[in-house]
Amino acid sequence: MADTGDQVTGLANLSPAEPGNVRAVTHGAHSERLVGPIASDVEREVEALCAGTPAGEAQFAAARAVLARKLARLRMVGEYLETNHDGSPLTHKGGVLKAAQFELSLLASVEKSLTDLGLNPGAAAKLGVELVRGSSIAEELAAARQVRDRADQTHSPTPQNGSNDTEAHR
Repeated sequence: MADTGDQVTGLANLSPAEPGNVRAVTHGAHSERLVGPIASDVEREVEALCAGTPAGEAQFAAARAVLARKLARLRMVGEYLETNHDGSPLTHKGGVLKAAQFELSLLASVEKSLTDLGLNPGAAAKLGVELVRGSSIAEELAAARQVRDRADQTHSPTPQNGSNDTEAHR
């Protein structure tokens, strides 16, 4: 672009973006600054959902936070599609919007996170069966140990005169 005296043409005359600029934001789901506050609200919902389940245990806090961020992004993309495209995933030419493709990707990712945390019906049922199996196996093992310990106590000869049982049989 040419500088013609007082008039500057081209990109040089553009003013820099001010702090907090959102001019280029489409749905905002890629912006950590925009996702963060929504994710905080969603995280409280996820915590409430997980309370009293194995997913609510402390070691799964990071997985719950990741799920909350995914749900926040999904909410933002869904609101964008609803507001700007009447909920349609298609462009005016019949192609699929990139935001709609991103929404599908997020849905799959959220479903995986829900499954990993045991928060969808199939995963919860499987986890419940595994927990019941695990607890019944633990109960069976404990019962077997008690039977073994009682048998050891009633059937083992008590050494007398400080002698070792193996020495008595030699």
